[in-house]
Amino acid sequence: MLGSWNKSAGGGKHMGSELAQRVGIDEIAESMMAFNTNYKDTGLFGVYAVAKPDSLDDLAWAIMHETSKLCYRVSEADVTRACNQLKSSLLLHIDGTSPAAEDIGRQPSCRGFKVQHQFLIPGQPEECRMDSKVGFVENPLVEARKEDRISQLPDRILSIILSKLPMKDLVKTSALSNRWKHLWALRTNLNFDVDSIFGTNHERPDCSSKHSKHYKEFKLEFARFVDGFLQNFQGTKIISFKLHFLKHLGDTSNINRWISSVIGLGIEELELILSGMTLFSYYHHGLLGDEYYRFPDWLLPHPSDSRLKHLHLRTCVLKPPADFIGFNKLITLQLHDVFLGEEFLASLFSNCLLLQGLMLIRCKHMSLLKVFSTSLQNLVLLDCSNPSPVKVIAVNLTDFEYSGDIIKITVFVAPFLVKIYFNFNSIHVIDMPNALSHCATFPTLQTLILHLDPWKEKRLPQNMDSLRNLKQLELFYIKASKEEDLLWVLTYLNACPLLEKLDITLSGKEFHKNQREMRNICGCTYNRLKKVRMNGFDGNWFEMELITHILKSATSLDQVVISPLASFYLGGGEWSHITPDESWHESRRDVVRKSLQENAPAGVHLVVL
Repeated sequence: MLGSWNKSAGGGKHMGSELAQRVGIDEIAESMMAFNTNYKDTGLFGVYAVAKPDSLDDLAWAIMHETSKLCYRVSEADVTRACNQLKSSLLLHIDGTSPAAEDIGRQPSCRGFKVQHQFLIPGQPEECRMDSKVGFVENPLVEARKEDRISQLPDRILSIILSKLPMKDLVKTSALSNRWKHLWALRTNLNFDVDSIFGTNHERPDCSSKHSKHYKEFKLEFARFVDGFLQNFQGTKIISFKLHFLKHLGDTSNINRWISSVIGLGIEELELILSGMTLFSYYHHGLLGDEYYRFPDWLLPHPSDSRLKHLHLRTCVLKPPADFIGFNKLITLQLHDVFLGEEFLASLFSNCLLLQGLMLIRCKHMSLLKVFSTSLQNLVLLDCSNPSPVKVIAVNLTDFEYSGDIIKITVFVAPFLVKIYFNFNSIHVIDMPNALSHCATFPTLQTLILHLDPWKEKRLPQNMDSLRNLKQLELFYIKASKEEDLLWVLTYLNACPLLEKLDITLSGKEFHKNQREMRNICGCTYNRLKKVRMNGFDGNWFEMELITHILKSATSLDQVVISPLASFYLGGGEWSHITPDESWHESRRDVVRKSLQENAPAGVHLVVL
């Protein structure tokens, strides 16, 4: 209705809009344009104009006058003209390949679907528009308002959508419509923990006192939710069942009842993380005897009917009878803080012929452990109480993680071992050379991860057996004194002639005000080393000394990354994160970057975070 006008446009003073005519005749503007911007629940309407300073008052009056006329004096000819201009604008907007491609991308982002422009031209009925080839066709804008397109998705797609919802929100979907009333039964993974039931902002109970009123009410509310959910759940198949629950009061009937109600629905993955150790680890520093839950192996279906492939238990007692074969289809077994029966370990690998992953962390009563398997690929043994020797014969083992007394491993046969993690904090200093020499016996070893003890590294021999095929070395090191010497790292580098990637993570760091001069180290070259990363970097002289030496000695170096962040790998997929010192970003980062750039060869990408 208000139109647009430009001094250089061909229409000049003969435009259809009265505002454009007034502006053109009186020459009170260089250009003007009305605009209307629509949003989801509001909009913005106005006139944009460019004029000389002495014409602004006349221009503002003209705009206000023509705008106010829209409220009380609009002729039929003006409406027809505006409709025709809109039609022309819509069609001219897609005149060309580039505008058409923009329209294809813009409409789905605004409406969720593409609408043909004949449906957008005003003046025809909303429900349908005439198409010259097919006659009347239905308007998708109207159809979209009639349909619930999400509800028409296939069940397998809706099942995936429902699997992403927290349990407390999953139940609420039954109130959406009749179609959704029982749709939540399509969910095949049930995950009951504090966050999925109460939300992330829910107040945690004080687990330091299991007899507190708040703690008891919290546990009862948790149990009521799980009971109500499982009683109304009408699904016919459950693939995964995960329960993170507080087991303090000695009542195991709740947990047994929940397992019993779902175990016959084809469960393939079962995870029980009990007591406060996992959910509220910041309240707990140890476990009491009555906190352990006896896993009900008698509830499992007959081995021929069982589909259980993945089992994860934490803070449990697992002592099935000697003739138990209910785990015959297991692929992965993870046990944390579990009391184990001798009969179970003795028959584990003869009954679990498909087992590919075994993780034992802080397990107790492990008087006998013989790993004889042709299917096992991943083995994790961390801080277990196993007084007897450990024997491992696994011809397909590729990944091995260990923390404990290395001397207890009397037999270890794994011809295809690719990756090893050792925590040397729990290894006696006299056993370190033996452990490293043992690593050198694996011809296919490519990745070595070591958690190091500072006092033992100072006694590391200058020469160690060659790790001739190692490609990646990760060292996690806790500094113990102010005047550290990191040149022991060179012993590892010299023992790895084919090393391509080196990661060093430092902890216990502190920037020293009195820095020593860096030494000039020579006589060593690393021809294959391409990527180096040092985490927990603080800018001390001994850190700069090591990185400077590597920059000068690595002839094939591509990238060096320096980061103040430190994340320590603890084994079993668990990490400990350490925040950097704030003063790093304030002052030392630029100093470190400038110093290292002076020693970085051409072609080396230096990154200082």
